[in-house]
Amino acid sequence: MVNKDKNLPQAVALRYDRRSESTPEVVASGRGDLAQQIIAAAKEAGVDIVQDPDLLEVLGRVPVGEEIPTEFFRPG
Repeated sequence: MVNKDKNLPQAVALRYDRRSESTPEVVASGRGDLAQQIIAAAKEAGVDIVQDPDLLEVLGRVPVGEEIPTEFFRPG
């Protein structure tokens, strides 16, 4: 999501199965209270949390339920 209010927390949650050939899927995205709930759930589940504003902006454009387009990936 584009952060229009820098004070509001934002979060995007991904699901990725390393055994699958599919790309990661956006499973949740939000700002404010919803972002705080996403972050709390990730912490509780022991999921790694990455803080990267540029990545957040790009991933925030992907609709929930959609896989991340391959053009968003950097070459290895």
